[in-house]
Amino acid sequence: MEIMSIINIRQVVGMVENDHSRAIELQEIILREEEPVSRRAAWALDHFAELNPEIVRPLLPILISRLDEFKHPAFQRHILRMVTNCGIPDGDPGFLISHCFDYLNNSESPIAVKMFSMVILVKFVEKEPELIPELIETIENLMDEASPGIKNAGGKMLKHLQKMSKKHSLKRST
Repeated sequence: MEIMSIINIRQVVGMVENDHSRAIELQEIILREEEPVSRRAAWALDHFAELNPEIVRPLLPILISRLDEFKHPAFQRHILRMVTNCGIPDGDPGFLISHCFDYLNNSESPIAVKMFSMVILVKFVEKEPELIPELIETIENLMDEASPGIKNAGGKMLKHLQKMSKKHSLKRST
């Protein structure tokens, strides 16, 4: 993987497709954080997760627990994207949810990290609707200075959240 290209990533994904235990090898390479190989391993595991979310899902808790330790934002982007494809892992999601809110509130967070954070949080509040008002407020604040893509996605997510909020209010009042 000397040359960073989608062709190389697809070759690695094909190797993991043939032997799913190699997904764990990719995880180990990611956790070593040896540039640039670890970042490329994250990219490959991310693409593999699209095709095989059930295989990558058990690997996510360790990757999520290390979100703070990765120096390059590509790691956060790939890990959060894997969560959007695989779902929030079982267990206590507090660390992940807190980080997603932090990414949305941080003006330095890359656009893709913010996008994946929004998607994860919207999925999460479907199960934990008491956080809907906080998420609505966070997205509204984000949209003040957001890129056109964030404004578009944020607007759609706000409409969805407002519908969820009304539905949740109706359930609580009955």
